[in-house]
Amino acid sequence: MSNEKQPNQDRATEESISESDLALLDNMKLKKELATADVKQALVQRECVELQYSNMILKFAVKYALRDGDIIGEDGSIKRVK
Repeated sequence: MSNEKQPNQDRATEESISESDLALLDNMKLKKELATADVKQALVQRECVELQYSNMILKFAVKYALRDGDIIGEDGSIKRVK
């Protein structure tokens, strides 16, 4: 037995999908990339809103002399710790 490979051994046959299927595949790849970009944009927007919310809470803390433990209710009422 020889370690030499036979001439046609390990040769892959080359085939291709149709042009229309290739276009469909490319389209789906683009949709996937777009969806990924949309998710990243949404995460950045959420982080921005969270920072704005935190900033607003800090402004209210100064404006209403809130202390640690004080709570602003959903109706706008302030419950202060004693």
